[in-house]
Amino acid sequence: MEFLKYLFSFRLPITELLRLQVKDVNLERQRFVVLVKKGTDFKNCEKVIKDIAFPFWQEILQCSKPIDFFGKRLCPAKEFIRPEQITRRWNVYVKKKLNIKADFYNLKHPNTD
Repeated sequence: MEFLKYLFSFRLPITELLRLQVKDVNLERQRFVVLVKKGTDFKNCEKVIKDIAFPFWQEILQCSKPIDFFGKRLCPAKEFIRPEQITRRWNVYVKKKLNIKADFYNLKHPNTD
């Protein structure tokens, strides 16, 4: 779940993060490129992987292929996970089990700098 927390700490819509492919991650530079869609505008944005999250990125990408997305188990897979599945998992495994009130937006807010 820690990787999920750091993955969603970026100021990006969940849908765009979930379509991130392994080929767009550069662990040597601690960066990744994601396609941001705003209306009819599409642009690639480069984001920094924070030092605290870097070990999670290394672990999750260890046995991946360049065309992989973050799949159903949040591990590299051929198909990406749907945003509603992430929301459902967050509610079941984090919010209800740990009695946490925060949603993904609340996690993103402190990381907007």
